[in-house]
Amino acid sequence: MHCQHVADMPARDPRKERQMFARIQALVVALVLILASSALAAPKAPLETLSVQGLQKLVQAHRGKPVVVNFFATWCPPCKAEIPMLVEMTNKYKGKVNFVGLTVDNDGTVAKVLPYVAQMKINYPVYRAGSDVVQAFSIRSIPFNVGYGKNGKVAWAFSGFLDEAAFEEMVRELLK
Repeated sequence: MHCQHVADMPARDPRKERQMFARIQALVVALVLILASSALAAPKAPLETLSVQGLQKLVQAHRGKPVVVNFFATWCPPCKAEIPMLVEMTNKYKGKVNFVGLTVDNDGTVAKVLPYVAQMKINYPVYRAGSDVVQAFSIRSIPFNVGYGKNGKVAWAFSGFLDEAAFEEMVRELLK
């Protein structure tokens, strides 16, 4: 083995070096963006699960104001169609009616709930429904909505998607 003389080394090509540097820089930026986006998509805190007792406490904490509880799931197309209406009603009835979301997503899909809440711009609190809550209301299909009157008692409960006018009429009934 012998050392190569500097004069025998191939000449450096600054243009190729800049191109290589630009490629490496682009890869580093792409990697940083991928890592940052996955960190943003990850839930910042676990989704709180509400039992029947927890739901009762929540409703009682708002006694004097009606509460509308919406059972939904991230994989449910009618739920996805209903949520914008609930977001709008939350704005319209702010300070008069409290809206709450209870997801029935299972362990396999519950990690999608918080990103879904952000995507759908849900502006009301969202919890995970405990299995006892689902059983208490005998929920067999979603969306499922429950309206509590000012007295904290269930005024109505129904399964399925309602159009905005019908849903709003039911919300107005809670205000009487």
